[in-house]
Amino acid sequence: MVRFFQSQNAIAFDKISKRHPSASLSSDASSSSSSPSANRGERRATAEEVDREEQGKLSFAEMVVGSTRSACGVLGAGRSSAVDVACKPWKRFVRKEDIQRAGYVPCIVEKYGIERRLAIHRDTLEALAFDEQHGHLSYLFQARLFRLRIGNWIEECIPTFVQADPVARRLYFVKFERHVAGKISEVDIPTTMVGLLACPAYQRGYHVELVMPTIRCQCVGAEIPPPFFVDVSRLHYSPPYTAITLQDLQHLLPADGSARFHPSYDAATQEVAWAYEVGSLPDAPLPADYVDPNFVDRKGQKMDVCFRNHFPN
Repeated sequence: MVRFFQSQNAIAFDKISKRHPSASLSSDASSSSSSPSANRGERRATAEEVDREEQGKLSFAEMVVGSTRSACGVLGAGRSSAVDVACKPWKRFVRKEDIQRAGYVPCIVEKYGIERRLAIHRDTLEALAFDEQHGHLSYLFQARLFRLRIGNWIEECIPTFVQADPVARRLYFVKFERHVAGKISEVDIPTTMVGLLACPAYQRGYHVELVMPTIRCQCVGAEIPPPFFVDVSRLHYSPPYTAITLQDLQHLLPADGSARFHPSYDAATQEVAWAYEVGSLPDAPLPADYVDPNFVDRKGQKMDVCFRNHFPN
């Protein structure tokens, strides 16, 4: 990123500043005294150095999202969404209402070990859960690796269940599961669309849309991959629409093979981003077995929304 802005903001000062007369005289004298073969050698060396610099430069899209020359990109190198959070133990005979009243969020750590009960300061956890000013629960919150520090213990966990009020932006309870290297952890990693202003389809007036806000991945490494940058700077439009598939995003996965897209996806057909003309795609009916997730209760059963004298369970 630094190299990109340096190359963009570089100013040819030798073209705008005037040289001192003595400097021009000394340069003329040195040039006249030097031999033509030496001058040709210097020019050739300078040209080769410029060529090497140009070949080593990466475009903005390559530095951000990576390419065949840069597997993870300059910005992608060293990116990590893991956070360290200080916790307090959840003592016995203490209700969760008392913990919430004291300004903490009650939490439980499960899987691959004993169940550990703890409390995290509300301001610390809600700053990670609601990272946008007017947004609801962040997709990244359940895709982070949390290093929970409880005294001399460090628990590396992933949030799997969150009880929250997205409108009031309040957390009431969080359940974590331990992440162990070598064991499979399934995480919904969020995606971010980049390169929209450079997209050829967008410049021609077509609509470019990110279809998958998250991509389910299986991770076995010590770290969880950071959010994926979906580059649309080379997305063209051809009727009826053009799409970027998971197969085009394979280079965003860790090079050591510690993560992969979920096997339920077909990488060749699963579409992540679209470019299409608004109003040109025909409407398709919903499948016969479609169930609206807004009317499914916690037990996975369909809610009774018929008129009753009492609120449906």
